[in-house]
Amino acid sequence: MTTFAVYSTTDGSIKGCGSSPDLSGADIFKDASTSVLDSGGIFADPALFYVRLSDATLQVRAALPAFSKTSVLANGIDAAVIASGLPNPTHVTVSGDGTEAFDVTDGALSLAFSAPGRYKVTLDAGMAYVVQTSTIVAT
Repeated sequence: MTTFAVYSTTDGSIKGCGSSPDLSGADIFKDASTSVLDSGGIFADPALFYVRLSDATLQVRAALPAFSKTSVLANGIDAAVIASGLPNPTHVTVSGDGTEAFDVTDGALSLAFSAPGRYKVTLDAGMAYVVQTSTIVAT
């Protein structure tokens, strides 16, 4: 059996995967904006893999750095920090008492909260990275 990944020819995102006796089995998943890649025995989970378009190779999405802590004091000073290593840009969405979205362009992130609560923080640095979701609790 041949394993395959169907991917977007615009951004390299995995649209589906499967196996068949040969790559012709992937034809039912293809359309004008996708292509098929022999994934070499790997069932390519879209959350963990993408196709690098420059050479049409399956790539593992890299992990983003973790926060220094996931529990902070709700005093507007104590912060959960990623001191360095975020790709430029990284899109950040913070949901809790409302939703705020912004881009980080200097590789670092510091989040402090004045109101107690649970804050869901999503980091998205593009196709080459795993989307990271963390919960920060402010007490």
